[in-house]
Amino acid sequence: HFFETTVMCSGKLGNYNHHWFHLDGSLDKLHCDVLATFNFENYTITLPTKQKMVLLPNFRIILESDCAKFLTPSLIAKLGIISFASIISWKTILHSWLERQNENESSEWHSIFDKYLP
Repeated sequence: HFFETTVMCSGKLGNYNHHWFHLDGSLDKLHCDVLATFNFENYTITLPTKQKMVLLPNFRIILESDCAKFLTPSLIAKLGIISFASIISWKTILHSWLERQNENESSEWHSIFDKYLP
């Protein structure tokens, strides 16, 4: 409910300056699923209740998290991740994502990444 309330209140702040929201904490699967629904063409995001919310173009979110377990490669690209702590490598995130895929897909992706990104 916090995210929904924050987004709704941002509409009342005006369209003139950027509005930054800094969220610090773990990104669980639900958070990642919601963030993955963001549509850049019309600035909409779909909440778990299936309600679509329109974000203002000047609305910015900074997420700070110590957990990358539920991130997918496409979500990392969409979020524009800037940096990770030195203990988390891109391979760690990749392997975490591959573990959640079905066995055939995981095997195919492993062979592609092993071949082109040793």
